[in-house]
Amino acid sequence: MSAKLLTHRETAYICRSLSGLLHTGICVAEGCHLLSQEEHGVLTVLLSQLGNRLDEGMPFAQALEESHCFPTATIGLIRTGEYAGRLEEALLSAAIFHETRERTSRQVKNAIGYPLILL
Repeated sequence: MSAKLLTHRETAYICRSLSGLLHTGICVAEGCHLLSQEEHGVLTVLLSQLGNRLDEGMPFAQALEESHCFPTATIGLIRTGEYAGRLEEALLSAAIFHETRERTSRQVKNAIGYPLILL
């Protein structure tokens, strides 16, 4: 699998989408396969490979870890959710965290960029 970390936006998208699919009763492996059909490029390959690993019986957190595309904290949160039987909530929490990080990063860039434009 790819060794490049996903952006906060991409990670949030995957976590929120999988959380929603789990809420409707679709398993994580099938959710990865469904999402891979909707995406293009790197995410398609990543999601397909994650789905294949899950089909082989690998735990979700381990599949994420072996992809080398997800932050360690996110993997830990998802591993805890798996063990506790609360994966849907863990994925939603990870999505909210990454959405907040993305929004904060964008605000900092705008706050720094505006004065530079004025100069």
